[in-house]
Amino acid sequence: LLIMYIWGIELQRISLGALIIALSMLVDNAIVIVEGVLIARQQGSPLLGAINYVIRRSALPLLGATVIAILAFAPIGLSQDSTGEYCKSLFQVLLISLMLSWFSALTITPVLIKWWLFKNAPSAEAPKEKADPYRGRFYRGYQQTLRILLQQKTLTLVLMGALLA
Repeated sequence: LLIMYIWGIELQRISLGALIIALSMLVDNAIVIVEGVLIARQQGSPLLGAINYVIRRSALPLLGATVIAILAFAPIGLSQDSTGEYCKSLFQVLLISLMLSWFSALTITPVLIKWWLFKNAPSAEAPKEKADPYRGRFYRGYQQTLRILLQQKTLTLVLMGALLA
């Protein structure tokens, strides 16, 4: 809201609608970071090593996904006609909120992970059990289904076409 005020974006129906749209997309970046750290910890990485690894590995892909989501609304916000004039704040609010979401996922979320999720765990110590999240029954079934679908490409395309028709 502070950046909206600085940019001169009024709080009206379109900007409130943009905030509502952005709410569903705001948590995605943080979820990726938290899940990545949890998986790295389950695989035996120390906490700070897991956080550093996940941030280095995820920063650019998350930025790319965030920019793509912002660009999806660019034609509306950058239009030179009355639609652009009326809906410009939609694009601006999404731009502000999603970029702040990406930034906070890479800076604030790791601190919160250390404070709340692993507040009693020493930073250098790895967890005692090394559970592989990719060995479960659900994942093996999912992997087998994907393998079959990728081997039968023509049949998969026909079935997907029929389902989507």
